Amino acid sequence: MLRKLVDWWNGLWREEYQITIYYPGEKATLADGSTVEKAPAERTFTAKKILKKNPKHFLWIDLDDRHHELKFLNPVVFHIIKIH
Repeated sequence: MLRKLVDWWNGLWREEYQITIYYPGEKATLADGSTVEKAPAERTFTAKKILKKNPKHFLWIDLDDRHHELKFLNPVVFHIIKIH
């Protein structure tokens, strides 16, 4: 019961997002000239405000009021979940 009350209160006054970015895997060139790409890696970040979200550029403020920025040369896949 208390947990539901805390979640309700946070939903009213606080916003929190979970950002998951899937980085492209490393590419390796074999001796015969073909390229092999490893499995993509993923990183998860938490944010209280998302300022910019594009496949090549992310800008957000984390829960400790620090600004973060990521830029990519190639587009990446991302997934954003609103927690509160």
